[in-house]
Amino acid sequence: NNAQDANNTQNIAIDVQGCPAKTGYATSKDAAMEGIKESDLLFIEYAKTVFDRYDKGGSDSAGFHDVHEVRAALTFFNIYLSEAQVPGIVCMFLRDEGAATPVDETKAKLNFGHFCRLLLKINEYQLSHATFSIKNKFQSIPPSSRFDLAARVGYPILVAATQLFFQVGFALW
Repeated sequence: NNAQDANNTQNIAIDVQGCPAKTGYATSKDAAMEGIKESDLLFIEYAKTVFDRYDKGGSDSAGFHDVHEVRAALTFFNIYLSEAQVPGIVCMFLRDEGAATPVDETKAKLNFGHFCRLLLKINEYQLSHATFSIKNKFQSIPPSSRFDLAARVGYPILVAATQLFFQVGFALW
């Protein structure tokens, strides 16, 4: 593996504003040809950290995540989907990638490569798989919006109930 790394990297001298030249490594030729930058790797490293964090299957899952683990991992990227949406979206994505999908969409699994590509294409699948039940709508919005919605509905009900309580209490007193 070290021999392969040596073939893919160039040994260069770095001179930074009067500092003595130091020997370091440049980007691999393959990465340079593909236009991959070090900053692109930050996304991949973060995605891998999140992906590994939600590996509930451990060594049994062999690097694959089921739809429940994918849904939990997507929240780290501010992508909120309902439990009903995720299996359909994952299966649509896998079919578009040329992969086979199970008949029971809830049994679908993603590996890390598919997970990264899904993150990049997720907007293409969200609109086409919108669901309109109250539970699914509630699950597909961020937690802060859930609390805001609950407060907008709950506060007027609480005020009305308090007013009714005092009116009845005053009438009985």
